[in-house]
Amino acid sequence: MRDSSMDRRGADLAEAAVSALVEAVEITPKPGLTDGRGPGTGPGCTDPATARWAAKALYPGLAALFLDRLGQAG
Repeated sequence: MRDSSMDRRGADLAEAAVSALVEAVEITPKPGLTDGRGPGTGPGCTDPATARWAAKALYPGLAALFLDRLGQAG
């Protein structure tokens, strides 16, 4: 059974995960990897703004995942 506290916990967990991903982008220097100074050198590296956008785009899916897992645990 779902309740508003479960919804809030799922949202809080998703927010914390996205925040951690955004902070990981900002950690500088990270030679060869995307950081606050710019894109990395690898084929999967992107500019910091795109990396932050991608992290934030994960929020709805993470919230749904956490909510589902919390519902199964409760």
